[in-house]
Amino acid sequence: MKKGQVSVEFMVIAGVLASILLFSMFIFNEQNSTFGFTKKTAEAKVIANKVARMVNEIYVAGEGADKNILLGKEFDYNISFAGNVVRVNWEDNFVDAPLVTSAVDQNVFVAGEEFPIINSNGRIVFYYDAVVSNECPTQAACFSQAWNSAIFTCLSTGSPSGRYCTLAETAPFWTINNISNGTTITVTRIKVSWAGDTDGDTDVDVITINNVQRNSVASVSGEWNDVTDFTILPEESFTSNNWIRWEGGSPSANMDNETETYTITFEFSDASTYTTTGYNPA
Repeated sequence: MKKGQVSVEFMVIAGVLASILLFSMFIFNEQNSTFGFTKKTAEAKVIANKVARMVNEIYVAGEGADKNILLGKEFDYNISFAGNVVRVNWEDNFVDAPLVTSAVDQNVFVAGEEFPIINSNGRIVFYYDAVVSNECPTQAACFSQAWNSAIFTCLSTGSPSGRYCTLAETAPFWTINNISNGTTITVTRIKVSWAGDTDGDTDVDVITINNVQRNSVASVSGEWNDVTDFTILPEESFTSNNWIRWEGGSPSANMDNETETYTITFEFSDASTYTTTGYNPA
């Protein structure tokens, strides 16, 4: 064979070897890619299930408003709440883990990453604050009141000391209720305020909630009553026999429900407060 010439056999062998090498590299890359995808998917499932389990446990236990979820995760995973699932996604891929109910999703707030820590295995640890549907940030936030169509009546006959005016002594009464499904509300103080043509009006003497008098002393408009504490259980309502009374001859002669507006403020054991809308029962 002359100098500079390459045998046909050598070229064929070289071509075959090159093809084998390229095919091997393709298979290797495909295997690695598949392995990598499978590994990422497995890790994402672990993370999704861990977050879902923690949120579900918080939801069921109903302990306090804020929880810190300690989550070990790779830096390139994202966590979100979609429908009634926890979703962990990366690039264009995702895996889901179920939550207790879709209501949880609507009340879980991810505050974001705070002070990430890289631990010994290279994972990054993030803290998430979760607030779930059966917990209230304050008791007042889960309290509600409706005046309905409560009427104002006065007894103006008989002895002056026996006369009175009452807001909703008979049905329809006004309603108070606990709108949460996991927080017990405790009322500790009540303030009744009234404004308008109040000349001659006296102290509010009786505050009755659920057919029980809660105050022990009378108070003027805008003054707190340290009432006997009472609780409203989750999803419980008091509608019957909620009323307020002013006693004596002066109120029955002077309280004009066509010009006076009434409000009630409730204070709870966590010091939060709820003030009703102003109500004119005329």
